Amino acid sequence: LPIGFNPANSLKKARFILNDMKVNGKPVLEVCSHASIVQCLLESVTKGLSYDEAQIYFIPRGNQMTNMESVYGRILRAKRASKNYKPFVGYVHEGDEFEIGHNLETGATTIKKHETKLENLDKPIIAAYAYVTDNDGNTEVTIMTKRDWLTSWKKSPNGCAVAKEFEKDMIFRTIVKKSTKSLVNANNNFFIPNSE
Repeated sequence: LPIGFNPANSLKKARFILNDMKVNGKPVLEVCSHASIVQCLLESVTKGLSYDEAQIYFIPRGNQMTNMESVYGRILRAKRASKNYKPFVGYVHEGDEFEIGHNLETGATTIKKHETKLENLDKPIIAAYAYVTDNDGNTEVTIMTKRDWLTSWKKSPNGCAVAKEFEKDMIFRTIVKKSTKSLVNANNNFFIPNSE
């Protein structure tokens, strides 16, 4: 388990959240299967995420309980995976001077130039980028265009509706999750017992 994570406290607080949740006026503990709820709780503990700190959310879908990791949970796990990770996102607005390139030795994408003006900040965001640096100091940049994040949001049941009101927050969440996916999923800072 991650250092500083207390599973007993996390599960107790999760129980209080579940006690108060309702689906169509019915207690969620009566609607969702116990097995699906237990699976969600197990996932939260193995990832070291806490429901009461908005790192992970319960999402009921029919009679099944599911989890959704928040951007705060993803940032936390990325920081655990790399002491060098910082959640920075750059936004490219219409009118900005933005130039990308490639490192011919590694094939990695690089940002060669990004210059903006104050008046551009009120113009539409057309791209965004995020850096991820691993424990060895290797840095990768992820770039998303508006088309990329709109395509991603269409997969979410309410993603596009929320994005109209909180576009910058949604862009931040989307690119942070995409850019840290390999870092978090490849993290092996845990012990897997031998099954023999």
